[in-house]
Amino acid sequence: MGTGSSRSVRLIPRRTAQAELSDDGLSIKRIVQASTFTAEPNHWALQDVRVYTPDTFTQEQEPDFVLPLRQDPETFRLVSTGTKPQQLPLWQLGDAISQLKSSGSNVEALRTAWHAKLAYAASILVMAFVATAIVSWKDNIYIAVTVALLCTFLYFAVYTLGTTLGQRGILHPFLAAWTANLIALFFAFWRLIPLLLRRE
Repeated sequence: MGTGSSRSVRLIPRRTAQAELSDDGLSIKRIVQASTFTAEPNHWALQDVRVYTPDTFTQEQEPDFVLPLRQDPETFRLVSTGTKPQQLPLWQLGDAISQLKSSGSNVEALRTAWHAKLAYAASILVMAFVATAIVSWKDNIYIAVTVALLCTFLYFAVYTLGTTLGQRGILHPFLAAWTANLIALFFAFWRLIPLLLRRE
């Protein structure tokens, strides 16, 4: 693995293990697991290393091993399983995505979380348009509140489903996070635009 491209190496957080992928990225050539490691500017030095080869079901043990990684381990710590991406500041999450992507890591879940933070913030404005559309349709407060609650429930159901599909790589991160907002805006403007045109 020492002579391979750093783009083929992926870190498994909190296990100090790296997997070298095949050229087509569909299978694992070797898994390197270490008790400790030291991150240098141009490589990582691993200590007390076990090298597993899945194809031959063999295991080798070495005192040390060098990986050609130019990746700050702090980036992996920020997005480890103990840290929720939604809790990271937007700029910090963006930096982590850029660094992990350059090292060959799958960042679809993190990109979905990044878009979701923006979409969630924008939902306040979106729901304001929805509320305006509802009030313009029915001035009865009881009907308006009931419809508003139903719209809110449907919005968050679509939002949750979208972000889940995005984190699993089924939907593009942008669509996964913004679909609920786009659907809500479509129905709000479908009601509001004709009203505005009539007033003119």
